[in-house]
Amino acid sequence: MSGQEELLLLERVLLRFGGADTDEKLEKSVGRFLCPVLLKLGTERKDVRDKTLVLTHISKQLKNRLKLAMPVDALLQQYEDSTLSSFVHNFTVVYLKMALVRIARAEQLVLVPRLLCCLEGRPVANQNAQLRVITPLLGSVELPESQVDRASWLMLRQKRRAVGSLLLEFLIDFRRLPYKKPSFTPTPEHGENRVDPGGLQGLTHASYQRASADLTVSNGYFDKLEEMKLGAVEFIASGIFAEEDVACHLLVASADTHHSVADKSDSHLKRMVGPDIWEKVPVITAVYMLLLGSTMNVPLDEVMLGSQGDTKSPTHCSVARDFVLLAILTVLQRSTEAVDQIELAVKACAVCHYSTQLKIRIQGLLLLQHICEHSSEDNATKYGASLFSYVCERIMEDESLLLCVAWP
Repeated sequence: MSGQEELLLLERVLLRFGGADTDEKLEKSVGRFLCPVLLKLGTERKDVRDKTLVLTHISKQLKNRLKLAMPVDALLQQYEDSTLSSFVHNFTVVYLKMALVRIARAEQLVLVPRLLCCLEGRPVANQNAQLRVITPLLGSVELPESQVDRASWLMLRQKRRAVGSLLLEFLIDFRRLPYKKPSFTPTPEHGENRVDPGGLQGLTHASYQRASADLTVSNGYFDKLEEMKLGAVEFIASGIFAEEDVACHLLVASADTHHSVADKSDSHLKRMVGPDIWEKVPVITAVYMLLLGSTMNVPLDEVMLGSQGDTKSPTHCSVARDFVLLAILTVLQRSTEAVDQIELAVKACAVCHYSTQLKIRIQGLLLLQHICEHSSEDNATKYGASLFSYVCERIMEDESLLLCVAWP
């Protein structure tokens, strides 16, 4: 088809939309022409691409007409086509999101496997948009009955392991979203408002935006968040993922401030995760990342003086909030591998030292005792001075409980 013919067709489509004086006519035109118009975005001809401004007209028409059906299946098929340009995909996913909210929940659930399968290879922004659509549905997704079949569901442990990793990475951020809207601090140097780090313990500003961009007060975000977190817990504990892949998720969720989420997660944690899981290097490294945040990359001598790095940086991640920190410390005190990663263990002790909570400072001393009992001779020699200094400072504390733990 020549460029002139394409321009003529787009002009006719625009006239068709302009003449759609009823919802029925508009719905029919959207179903017939939306996907073909989106495909024109991939053309090399600039004059044809410019003519696709008809999409702006379509968007305005659809914005306040939520009952109008859109061609969900056709949009998803187009998005699944890996041969199309990223430009076409970027616009297609926008209309796909608009289409998904217009169909019944039962129909949305049927599409979840297809949405997951087309995550791989997409731009990060598109992946995040898909994951925000998928996450609220996870608790109701129909899964195979047998554990064997679940372990191979969508091949998330095998062929599509990268997709499984993307989903788990997103969910660990989603799991730590606060139940109250955090405050925002103006940052003129970045040209935007940033979330007050004090309200996002364990999350960076980018992680918060990634997980919550479509969740607002107006659409009942705070009321629905507990239900969505419960659904996500049930999904990851269903046997789709290996125990070591979900251990950190369940650990964080078991310290949730809402008892329904915490109790359910703790039950799954005790059922699924044995002591041997906490002796695996990748798992313990991930646990330390959850606890320390950006402090993990700060030199040890600075951490011992109370530094957590550049707290004003947009990529800064503060240490875990108190409940999560206590849950993590309980795990670390039972793990030999936690002691072998000695520098991170000493940083964890230092973080506890500067906590305002007496219970956390006591648990930090118990972790120190665990380090002293199980540390190798080389590690004891290398870090002994730092540990001894830490104990001496604890002995000088006023709290009698700290004295009782520190003196032995």
